[in-house]
Amino acid sequence: MQAAPDHPVYVQHLYDWLLLSPKAMEILNIREDADVVPGGKLERGAGQKPTGVVVGNGNTLLKIFDKVPRPNLDEQVDARKSSSAR
Repeated sequence: MQAAPDHPVYVQHLYDWLLLSPKAMEILNIREDADVVPGGKLERGAGQKPTGVVVGNGNTLLKIFDKVPRPNLDEQVDARKSSSAR
């Protein structure tokens, strides 16, 4: 994902697919189809390299979403302050 090469990015479309930046794949430890079970599959591009797109069902995507680190209380407060200042 060229827009944010050094940042973890997770973009989900409903409950059928999601797009992960290379950094997000690294942090979430996703390298092979076995890392996106049950029922998930990594789309692959040239040379069979994963594109960052994961296709699956709601259960598949929920298992991946559960791996996403959650902000701590201070981060939540800071985010709320930032959004209120606009």
